[in-house]
Amino acid sequence: IAEELFREALEKNPEDDQTWVALGSLFVVLGKHKKALNCLNRANELSPDKAMVLHSLGAAYGNVNDNAKCIKYELAAVEADPGFAPALDGLGVALHRVHRITDAIDVFKEGDNARVVIHDAQVLRGVG
Repeated sequence: IAEELFREALEKNPEDDQTWVALGSLFVVLGKHKKALNCLNRANELSPDKAMVLHSLGAAYGNVNDNAKCIKYELAAVEADPGFAPALDGLGVALHRVHRITDAIDVFKEGDNARVVIHDAQVLRGVG
């Protein structure tokens, strides 16, 4: 049913990058990696500078063990939004998979620092 709903939404608005990401993420969960990559690449065509799109695409490439593309897109997500912790985590995992351990540790530390900054900001706003 979820796939049908996403497809209906895309029929109404085929330029909606968030729906393409959601459909791609659904396919990831279902293990339909080729379909996931097709959807996420479409989202990237629509929004090539959006960190969430780039991270989702990087994570999908990581799921099929294409570490070079995973690193490329996770790094692009970090460049688009330097404090985006999910992309930093994905980048760290990918770097670890290709045995760039020191780089991976540095990226994981950066992700931890980003989470501390987010947490502190939430506390100041009374959210966290």
